[in-house]
Amino acid sequence: MSSGALSALTDHGAHVMTAAIQFADGRIDDGIVEPPSVHVGGTADKPLSPAQARQFARALIAAAGEADAMVGAPGSR
Repeated sequence: MSSGALSALTDHGAHVMTAAIQFADGRIDDGIVEPPSVHVGGTADKPLSPAQARQFARALIAAAGEADAMVGAPGSR
């Protein structure tokens, strides 16, 4: 499995990360085994400030674009 950059929030444990299966020939799996995905962690029971929520939203949008770009999906960055 290949993973993209981890984006963590300032002063909070929340983070966003992309992941995908990469084959031995270098291709990224487009969904045959498992499609590229966005993973979110560290958000349980700790509220976000408005500034952190905006930062988190930007991180999610960037991660979605990165996951799309892994397989050349339309609308990717």
